[in-house]
Amino acid sequence: MLAVALLVRDLLVPTTTETRAAAIGTMIVIFLLSVAPTIEHFADPDGHRIYQLLGGEIFEGALSRGTLPGCVGPDDRWLLGRCGDVPVLSLLNAVLDIINVLAGLGVGALTVGMILCLETRAGAAIEDQAALLATNLQRMRHQLYLSGLVLTFGMFFVTSWMYWPMPLISDAEVSDYSSVVLAAALFTGIYFTLLILSFYLPVALILDGRVRRLADLARTNDQSGEPVDIDNWRTVHGLNEGVSDYIRAGLALAAPILASFAGGLSPISF
Repeated sequence: MLAVALLVRDLLVPTTTETRAAAIGTMIVIFLLSVAPTIEHFADPDGHRIYQLLGGEIFEGALSRGTLPGCVGPDDRWLLGRCGDVPVLSLLNAVLDIINVLAGLGVGALTVGMILCLETRAGAAIEDQAALLATNLQRMRHQLYLSGLVLTFGMFFVTSWMYWPMPLISDAEVSDYSSVVLAAALFTGIYFTLLILSFYLPVALILDGRVRRLADLARTNDQSGEPVDIDNWRTVHGLNEGVSDYIRAGLALAAPILASFAGGLSPISF
């Protein structure tokens, strides 16, 4: 929701109608793509669920031992819908659908917010362009940090529901199930890390190209007659970061959490 709030703030500042329409359209498309599984679940409540990849019988058997207040029969209703034959499993399905909708909003807002960091102003003076680039680079870093925060909390949420049935699994099967859970969590973390980098790195590379072009323009337009120290000029204007810095920043956010999950996999643990 914080990502959505930041996107709304960015859309409220003066900008062209075309930019605002493109941002809203992109947000809607990404959101619909993200919530497609939730829409399918409403159309077919008995359809495939993600936890079935870990063993549908495990979750149904483990969660059937619990109940929800007010759920006496399968046709009773609670806050988020029908109780069903396994009320706690219905609770898990409802929570997964809600989180999927929120994740769709977050991913869409982060993607569009990153794209809005490419804002330009035609005809602006060199100093104004440098100030805008510095602001956009700062906004880009904020979007990246927020993406890392969403990734971290998302990973902990995923592992939490994967581990939910663990206390009810027999001791002989716990080790195998734990390995499957950790492998699934690592796959999920890598997938979403690549997703973040897919909308972060292109924006970072485009902004880096603009910085280099603007620095060259500042050197050719200098009227002092003395050689311009480009490194100093970039530092003064807050434009001293380069491509390697952007790549390190992107990987640094995801590396610790992915390493923690990778270290838990039994084949590579020591």
